[in-house]
Amino acid sequence: MASYRGTTPEIRDLLEHLDAAGYTITLAAGSGHWRIEDETGAFRAALPLTPSSNRAGDRARNTLRHAGLPVPSGKHHKPKAKRSHP
Repeated sequence: MASYRGTTPEIRDLLEHLDAAGYTITLAAGSGHWRIEDETGAFRAALPLTPSSNRAGDRARNTLRHAGLPVPSGKHHKPKAKRSHP
């Protein structure tokens, strides 16, 4: 499995899911986007390397869904930090 360092956990989870499903994931030269190709080499979708929105995970899921790609169920939830009370 490839390394998807530098991207958000939500996008990384989606890329790892697609990689395990047999899609080819490459970093497009100069664009800052992950390029997703099917087994025939046909371009299917692109996801941002470093998204600027906190809604990036939802947008990435919608992009994949519209492209007809498998999308894992559920969302990646970041656990909330525990507050310490003095």
